[in-house]
Amino acid sequence: MKAILIDANERKVVAADVKPDPNKSLDGLHALIGCEWVQPVVIGENLTLWLDEEGRLKLPKPGFRLKGIPTDFVGNGVLLGGDADRAKACRVPAEIVAMGIEWLAPGEVTPPGRPEIHILP
Repeated sequence: MKAILIDANERKVVAADVKPDPNKSLDGLHALIGCEWVQPVVIGENLTLWLDEEGRLKLPKPGFRLKGIPTDFVGNGVLLGGDADRAKACRVPAEIVAMGIEWLAPGEVTPPGRPEIHILP
């Protein structure tokens, strides 16, 4: 399945092919991202960023920010179309994604904060 790899270690954004189909197995995402557990983050309509679920626990690591999204992402990421329930091929060109990336060195990634409990009325 066509995807975009955001490689924080190499500071590059490239087209990638996720095999096997991520709707059947997450093994291809594990291999591209370089992790054991993946986490989907829906960042737009029909656009999902897949990340290392334990990324913030592995600091210091390089990361990145995406223009218009106020958070740091740790390690590598894979952009796919669709959402967390159903992945689809990514239709955004790697060159367009690269224009919206701000790279973060290992010491620049925001560490996890203290857990907070919010009680809703």
